[in-house]
Amino acid sequence: FGDSKVNLDRFWRMSIYCALATKNLAVRAGIRDIERMFVAGLLQNFGELIIFKEAPEKAELCNKLNAQTLPWVTQKEILGFSYSDVSAQLLKLWDIPGKIILPIEHFNSAANNDINIDVKVLNIAACLAIVDTYNDVYNIDDIVDSAMFPSLDICHQDLVEAAEFANQETD
Repeated sequence: FGDSKVNLDRFWRMSIYCALATKNLAVRAGIRDIERMFVAGLLQNFGELIIFKEAPEKAELCNKLNAQTLPWVTQKEILGFSYSDVSAQLLKLWDIPGKIILPIEHFNSAANNDINIDVKVLNIAACLAIVDTYNDVYNIDDIVDSAMFPSLDICHQDLVEAAEFANQETD
């Protein structure tokens, strides 16, 4: 990526971690097509690479994180859209199936009780990946919306186990 400052090791670890956490949580939530969810988890943040290439100074601003604001909220404040919005548009151009794109397109609004479980699972997995990557800024209890747990039939311990699984497998 030339002289942009994207940390590719961080990017790939976060993407793989998110994919593994998504797959693990999908199983726990009773989603049958876990490979599709793994792919959604893997691709949900690809927009970051595009932003670092096209607007590195804005991407740097997006990476100035604080515990009071979720990364995608910061991205929307700075860019007017999130990295996952860019990812969804890119995947549409690549003719990736809509069932993979849907959770990526909507996971930033997963707290809406009417949204489907794929979106909620991806949201929680992305939060776990953020906690893993930026554990000096975020923790599970502050970043994950526990109001989504009942609709997924999961609990806090499931998050801990999904995070442990993703961490071990990513390493």
